Amino acid sequence: MEGRSELIEKLTGIRSSKKSYYVDLKKKMAEVERRNAQLEIISQLARRINVDMSAEEIMEEVWEKLRQVVRFDRLSLYILEGDRLVLRTSVPKGQGVLGEETRVSSPHS
Repeated sequence: MEGRSELIEKLTGIRSSKKSYYVDLKKKMAEVERRNAQLEIISQLARRINVDMSAEEIMEEVWEKLRQVVRFDRLSLYILEGDRLVLRTSVPKGQGVLGEETRVSSPHS
């Protein structure tokens, strides 16, 4: 019986009595299912984005899918131009986190 308990612990990562084993296993399975659902959403997103899409179209795709995985209110895309971050697009429109343009310092300064 001891060898069986050790084997179960190694396979599941759960060290517990028989009674709590199923509760712990159920929790681990729910977590694995949640993570698999998140990975599937990210995979769908990666398949749907293509090089012919505009930045606005990509942002709309990301907005719709990523909200199923992560909670957020705003999504912004900034482009680094010299020492400035310039808002390229955002969802909702015109609501970039940093504003339209923000100066940044060089990491080597």
